[in-house]
Amino acid sequence: MTTPLSTLDVFGSPISLGEEGSLTYGRHWSTADLTYSFINSEDSFFSVNYDVDSSSGVLITSISNTNSAQQEAFRSAFLSWSDVANIAFSEVSESKTSAGIIRLGLSTNVDQLVGSASGFAYLPDSTYPSSGDIWLNALTSDVVEGVNVGLLKDSSFGPASYAYSVVVHEIGHAIGLKHPFEPSVFNSRVIDTTLDTISNSIMSYRLSLSENIIGLTAYPTTPMPLDIEAIQNLYGANLVKNSGDTTFKFDDTQIYFETIWDPSGTDTIQYDGVFPLELSLETSIANKIGRSVIGYGKDTSERYEIPNLYIAENVFIENASGGIGNDTIKGNSLNNTLFGNPGNDSLFGLAGNDALSGGWGNDTIDGGDGFDTYMVSSSSTAITVERLNDGSFFLDGNGLEGDDTLLNIERVIFESDQNVLALDIAAGQNAGQVYRLYQASFARSADTAGVSFHLNDIENNGLSFYQVANNFLNSPEFRQTYNLGNEITNDQYIELLYQNVLGRTAEEFEKEYYSDRFTREETDALFMDQTMALIGFSESPENIELVGSQIENGIWLT
Repeated sequence: MTTPLSTLDVFGSPISLGEEGSLTYGRHWSTADLTYSFINSEDSFFSVNYDVDSSSGVLITSISNTNSAQQEAFRSAFLSWSDVANIAFSEVSESKTSAGIIRLGLSTNVDQLVGSASGFAYLPDSTYPSSGDIWLNALTSDVVEGVNVGLLKDSSFGPASYAYSVVVHEIGHAIGLKHPFEPSVFNSRVIDTTLDTISNSIMSYRLSLSENIIGLTAYPTTPMPLDIEAIQNLYGANLVKNSGDTTFKFDDTQIYFETIWDPSGTDTIQYDGVFPLELSLETSIANKIGRSVIGYGKDTSERYEIPNLYIAENVFIENASGGIGNDTIKGNSLNNTLFGNPGNDSLFGLAGNDALSGGWGNDTIDGGDGFDTYMVSSSSTAITVERLNDGSFFLDGNGLEGDDTLLNIERVIFESDQNVLALDIAAGQNAGQVYRLYQASFARSADTAGVSFHLNDIENNGLSFYQVANNFLNSPEFRQTYNLGNEITNDQYIELLYQNVLGRTAEEFEKEYYSDRFTREETDALFMDQTMALIGFSESPENIELVGSQIENGIWLT
């Protein structure tokens, strides 16, 4: 246990090559088990060699005691760091024989040491007892939602207040981080100026890239993306906090400005509010959730909306749910479930096999890569589906659920009656391939049950399209449709394909084309067997056009 007369050993800090390396001071504590205490004028004791010189004496003689509400806010600020890093903070009492390695207090004389700064912290060092201590300027003004609410000595240090962000910032110094824009004696790295904002690092001084902004209606309540990378590089990541299936809930009762850290599990960002949500589940993207954070200038007309939600690097969030505003929600490379809920929403699944639901309102849906499903709460009889010229599908809600536009969606599930509509009808897409194979093989429209059965073989049972086509070729119905006996020549087979699939007679050059491929060795890249020929006819541009009108608005699977 540390005392007012002692400090701890420190390690030299690794300096990473990324921009987060600009935050590393160069020394950090040799242990991740750190104590803290709250300085007060009655119980706190200070060594005569507290600091490198005696100038800190002005702090000790002008202590402003903290109250219980302030101390609770300070505890929360410490937690904001231990939530993301492998650091364990524990509180101890102040006395002549006891003090935290990090001691936090308010003084009315901070300005005599650091000018107009809102506070300062002693960086990790093994020489002086002051190392790690935080002194806040009791006479600095606190700002809440853009309004000056008094001095720090009277502040409650509430979430998103300027005062709270100062505490989080100074704790960052106390555990080994520096300002990103200035070098230290151990690390000459500085950040790219285009990244030097508090949205990227709470250790920055810049509120925005716009020099006109002098204040914000909310300030960060957590370490920001680069801070998390930097502190994890020193102490390791917290792999326990939020390690299960976590739902991060947001509403309109407060203003948010934070970064999400989550090491594992299947996780959801859920917003229950009225403001338009702008959310991407990819990391380090600037998002807007809930009430806006506004940056303001000296001129009241200068107002800028500041993104207020970030997802840290190496964090994977699977799902998201919007509010009742007009939301824009983007997924990531995982299999995402995205709910727009009421409002005219835009959902983008991106990569992965995604499940999307727009909810009430006129929604725009883009599944992106992968196998994507759109969920509609209405019954299939209540919705009209039409394929548009650009390849997207228009779902007319007929006044019930809204009108939705779908792009890159493979299946639509109507939750009310559990009917399923396949929209993967283009060349090379599963449902379209199976349907056209029915037409080519049996010269008839495909039945719903049959298409569903063979699609399931391809998508869930591991059969290739070639295997399904070969099964068709050897079925009694195929042989009956094509009037095949026990023996048939390749030339006869090709003639029958032209007649049954394309409804015409083969040209001489066409027969020669197939005859050449049938006679090649199987090891030849141009070799073709009867199953391959059936697939070729089925997926030929000519047959796709012939069948197109039957399935242009999708294929019902149930």
